[in-house]
Amino acid sequence: MQFGAWAHDNAKWLLAGLVLLLILGGFPAQTRLSSIPIQAVAFGEPLASAIEVAGTVYVSAADFANCLGYSWDWDATLGNIYLNSQPSLSPFLPESPNYHGHRVLQVVLRDRQLTLPPPALLYNNLPYVPLRLASEVGLYVGWHAPSRTAYIGSRTTNQLPHIGSIANLRKILSQSLSYPRIIYDDFKGAKAETAVSDSQESSAAPTYSDTNVQVAGVDESDIVKTDGNYIYQVRSNSVSISRAYPISAMAVLATIKFTDSTFSPTELFLSQDRLVVIGQTYDFVYPQPQPFLGSSSKPSLMPDMRWWPAHNQGVSALVYDISDRSAPLLLRKVELEGSYLTARKIDTRVVLLANKYLYNNEPVPPYYRDTVNSDEATALDLSQVNYFPGGTYQSYLLTACFDLAETEQAATINAYLGAGNHVYMSESNLYVALAAWDSEETAIFKFTSAGLELNFAAKGKVPGHLLNQFSLDEYADHLRVATTSVRATQNNVYVMDAGLNIVGKVENIAPGERIYAARFMGKRGYLVTFLQVDPLFALDLSDPQNPHIVGALKIPGFSTYLHPIDEDHLLGIGRDTHVIEHKDQQGRVVSTQVLEAGIKLAIFDVGDSNCPTEKYSVIVGGRGSHSAGLYNHKAILFDAERKLLALPISLTAAHADPASYGHSAFQGALIWSVDPASGIEEMGKITHLTDEQIIKSGYFEQAGLAEIQRVLLIDGRIYAISEQNISAHRLADLELLGSIKLP
Repeated sequence: MQFGAWAHDNAKWLLAGLVLLLILGGFPAQTRLSSIPIQAVAFGEPLASAIEVAGTVYVSAADFANCLGYSWDWDATLGNIYLNSQPSLSPFLPESPNYHGHRVLQVVLRDRQLTLPPPALLYNNLPYVPLRLASEVGLYVGWHAPSRTAYIGSRTTNQLPHIGSIANLRKILSQSLSYPRIIYDDFKGAKAETAVSDSQESSAAPTYSDTNVQVAGVDESDIVKTDGNYIYQVRSNSVSISRAYPISAMAVLATIKFTDSTFSPTELFLSQDRLVVIGQTYDFVYPQPQPFLGSSSKPSLMPDMRWWPAHNQGVSALVYDISDRSAPLLLRKVELEGSYLTARKIDTRVVLLANKYLYNNEPVPPYYRDTVNSDEATALDLSQVNYFPGGTYQSYLLTACFDLAETEQAATINAYLGAGNHVYMSESNLYVALAAWDSEETAIFKFTSAGLELNFAAKGKVPGHLLNQFSLDEYADHLRVATTSVRATQNNVYVMDAGLNIVGKVENIAPGERIYAARFMGKRGYLVTFLQVDPLFALDLSDPQNPHIVGALKIPGFSTYLHPIDEDHLLGIGRDTHVIEHKDQQGRVVSTQVLEAGIKLAIFDVGDSNCPTEKYSVIVGGRGSHSAGLYNHKAILFDAERKLLALPISLTAAHADPASYGHSAFQGALIWSVDPASGIEEMGKITHLTDEQIIKSGYFEQAGLAEIQRVLLIDGRIYAISEQNISAHRLADLELLGSIKLP
């Protein structure tokens, strides 16, 4: 029976038949069913070129290539479509030159000729491919009958596609063109060496400074933490717990030693009587199939596969009960295979993130370990592992969520093929930014955070690359993103809605320069770009659909970090610069050279956004001076109430020749009073170098164990922390009140 007659006699079954046969691979229709709308979607994004021919959904080769990030070309004479392939000189001659009235075309994918049933074809003089071609590269192709939508990966933007199987994982890895390397015994009884009484010491619970974080209420892991009474500190391959308050009782209470060289602690979290030690383990053991030749009594040319222990890098979060600070007790371990990316904590909930690189595109599942469940490593089921569409497929991004108040509750583990570069977290959402080295776009993935669940919510993309986590900011259900387009050398700010659709933008900011610092403050935003001078741009972001620059300031030097002092003032921390002009014999300037000089602090008045001004500035040290606070905001202590700034710092002396480096002049902590009304005034310096060290070597940039790494405030006193000492100082004159020599 002909299809037309069958359809006429069985009209009521037509739609059901169309759907079934489309899923199974097409049905014997002879023309495109133009009277019934058809849709095609790739990872939630519509493909406008969708057509239907003989029951199969086709899209243009250009749309297909663009949605997958492939290069493409085609030869009209030979009838070849090239996807991620070099054009071939050998023509492909199909057995049948026509398919339902359309010329048949050949697909060459990764330099491999494919015979597709149904074939690619020429439609309106343009090359078209069947949407199901995506299954050739390991992507899921589905059909949603109610909306008559065929889709690649996922139908909506609030879904992520699943890998599904090792076979699909192998296909996905084989098609990826990007190859980025992701851009990563208790000691008791030690007493204080010095204990100077301080008559102003309070008996009440002390106030103390927290880690300098980006988002209030979202804690970030760091090498030093305090609860006001104790200081917790990462030191080489150990973690020290020291009594800090009262000063008269300063002492080391315990040292958690990691004598096994396979684990190195890096950062800490603190929550009441729970201490989390995060570190990198270099012997994460998990089972992996290996060839096994069998017994000698039964020789075989084909080896069997047996599970053998494999060793890899991992990220460990060790949770300790520190209700007795002198005897920390290990409660649990949560481990992810891979290298440490970052971590966040909201109340007692911890989110740990790691990137696992897939060496040689090895199609293996990611592993994790949670000792609440088992001491053995567990592989994640690939049917539950998602991938980031259009991402780089040489890594997994793994996340672990666990509660410090519920140590018997299993962690929630998730994994995504695609990795992450920068992470921003608000109290309700987690954003992961992912940029491939060969792409001028950054993909952003949004996850809602509730309890121990991270649920994918939306995806979007913006032109350009991000500098760091401060390039992202969430405000009033919108995400603001600052990027630099490297190839075009321009800067941009994009505003995205809750679905990560771009609703407003400012582009081509400071052409020829790049972003050195970004800070968003409510309805306003600030950028620092640099080439020869430091332009500070003020942006009005009150209307998400109409962000715009309202003012700019150009001054020598540049800021690498911006910190809000109050609503009308910003503190900039960065570098001073010298511009050197090179002239020819006629005295004409033929080139210029920008040299970094000392460390610069500046107070910017941004009360009038249309006319920002540099109100005060100071420069300390000469060329070669350095501070961890230039590139790590957690190393900065800023107390708005006391108008106090402290930085760990290494200074060189200024040199008469701006191109030369002066001698090492100081290493320690430098403290300033920072007041928008009166300016920036140095209060003094603290160093942990001994007189013997200074006499023998002088001040030097790398002070070893004596290098001050963090500065804290406890009960109005300054505490300086190095791996060698913890010292407490009176705020008014920095007089030493007490210290501990660490073992």
